[in-house]
Amino acid sequence: MIKPISATLNRRYDFSLLLSNVIITYLLSQMVRIDENQEAIARIRMAVNSHDKEVQRMNDELDKSDGEQLPPPTRTQAHWAVGSRQRKIELGLYEEQNSDNPAFRRFGSRLLSFFQETLNSDTQLRPPFHVSNSDLLLSLDSNLSVQIIPYQCLYLQYRSLEDWREKRDILRCNPRFYGAPRYDCVVINTSPISFARLQGLFTCRDLDKKECTVALVSLFQPSTWKPRTNWDWCRVFEERGYSFVLLDYLVRGCHMIPVFDNPGIFFLNDLVDGDAFIRFYLQNRLYG
Repeated sequence: MIKPISATLNRRYDFSLLLSNVIITYLLSQMVRIDENQEAIARIRMAVNSHDKEVQRMNDELDKSDGEQLPPPTRTQAHWAVGSRQRKIELGLYEEQNSDNPAFRRFGSRLLSFFQETLNSDTQLRPPFHVSNSDLLLSLDSNLSVQIIPYQCLYLQYRSLEDWREKRDILRCNPRFYGAPRYDCVVINTSPISFARLQGLFTCRDLDKKECTVALVSLFQPSTWKPRTNWDWCRVFEERGYSFVLLDYLVRGCHMIPVFDNPGIFFLNDLVDGDAFIRFYLQNRLYG
């Protein structure tokens, strides 16, 4: 029996209508899902912005030194600034005041050697910051007093590898921060990156009023000591050796966890934030 043409067309029409309804339903569900994702992203961004404002508020509260409002940064460069300026002091007296700290042994001669080896002809400080032959004299003229300007606070601006947003670390180098010594740790832009603890921040000025700001740091060297409970990519350091570093080479702050039963040994905390995890853990594992 031959079916009528009209019945066949009706079935094709019904099938096309059904298929169209399925497609429309699928597209609508996808649009709803996209809207939900966009709404979730917007809420996450709002939460992140709110968190950043709270962190900024807390940082502003921390911008105090010994109970007083921290003065604005005195010297500022592209990504760093120093604050909490102290009075000018002669280099020899500064070394004498910090004689209890082994980082300041032979401070003057080591500083002058650092200038001689590090600074190029364009930035080289002139007398009295000049090394005469091999005697490491403080100046060509003994009547010239070498003065430096110490600081107790360092601001480091960096771009986070987590979300590519600008971040700022506030680091202290203060023997009496709320009644207790505080010397924060920093990351140095070497290959591979290295870690150190701030021991001193100061600006040196020559007779031509050319200035150079330097950090005195104690270095964290990889240690062979192993903890009883080892974990994946555990990194252990011991604090030994001292060096001068130009502030241009400092990247950001870092957190070292002391080993309580072994003084001088530290664990690197690579979970302090997202940038630290990527910068210290992932990059070191992938490219280290």
